[in-house]
Amino acid sequence: MAARPATLVDKLSLIPHVTIGLSVGLARLATRPFTNDVKPPTAFKDFVYAVFRHVLARVTIPLEKWLTIPTEETYLTWAAKKNIEADTAVLASGVKVHWIGNPSSEKVFLYFHGGGYVNPITPEHLDWLLELQTDLSKTKSVAVAVLGYTCAPEGQYPLQLRQGAESLLWLLSAQGKKPEDVSHCFPCKTIATCWLICSAQIFIGGDSAGANLALGLLSHILHPHPKFEDELRIKLPNPLAGAILTSPWIKFPTDDDSTTRNAGSDFVCKEAADRWGAAFHGM
Repeated sequence: MAARPATLVDKLSLIPHVTIGLSVGLARLATRPFTNDVKPPTAFKDFVYAVFRHVLARVTIPLEKWLTIPTEETYLTWAAKKNIEADTAVLASGVKVHWIGNPSSEKVFLYFHGGGYVNPITPEHLDWLLELQTDLSKTKSVAVAVLGYTCAPEGQYPLQLRQGAESLLWLLSAQGKKPEDVSHCFPCKTIATCWLICSAQIFIGGDSAGANLALGLLSHILHPHPKFEDELRIKLPNPLAGAILTSPWIKFPTDDDSTTRNAGSDFVCKEAADRWGAAFHGM
C-alpha cells in the first residue's frame, strides 16, 4: 500500500504549521521557569522540541514522504560528500544493505535505523555510524551494515521483520560471519570492549523503530514467526555478540502514564507515534 502523493494543500499547510509551531515554542520558553512538568535539560532543546511536537502532530504521512529522501539516495549522497566509496548489496528479495566500512571486516554491526517505520535514514544517522565504525576499528576491523528496509505504509508488518531476518541470514551465509558465544570471557567494562577483544563477530541494533526491529528479530530467533517460511528461520550455532538498543520503541499504545508524564520533554508526540504505528500495522 503506497502513500498517496502530497497535494499542494498538504505542502502549503506546512506554512501555518511551522509558523504556529514557532509561537508554541516561544510560549514554552516563556513558561519554562514556572512549570513543574518534565522538560528537556536546556531551554534551546525545550524550544526546538515544542516546535517539532506541534508540527509532527499535524503533518500527514504523504507530507512526511515529500519532505524526506529515500534511504538509498541519502546513503549515496552522504557517501559522495564524505568521499567514501558507496557499497550496496542487493539481497534475494530486492532489499538492500548499505555498507560503512569494509564488508570483509572481522566484525559487523547490523543496524536498523529509526524513523517510526515511516521515515527513511537521515545523514545524521550515517554520521554517527561512521564515527562509531571509525572508533571501533582502532582496535579491530569493524563494518556497519545498514539495512534499507521498506518503510511504511509501502511496507507493513511483518515485512520489515522478514527483511531483518533475511539480512542476518545473508551475513551468516553469503558473508560468512559467525556469531560466537562470549559468555566464557572475562568481565569487560563495556559490551563494546567485550565484542572487540573476544571472538564474537555480529552485533545487531538500532534506534527507535530500528531498535523495535532488532528486538523483533531476537524474538524471531527464539520463537520463529509462524507465517515465515523455513528459509527465514534462524538457527544460530552460537549466540550473537549482543544487541544495542537506542531509545527503543517498545510498545505502540500511547495511553500509558509514561507517555503522559513525559509529553513535555519527548521529541516525538503522541499523535505522530499513533500515526506511524497505524501505518506500520496497516490500520
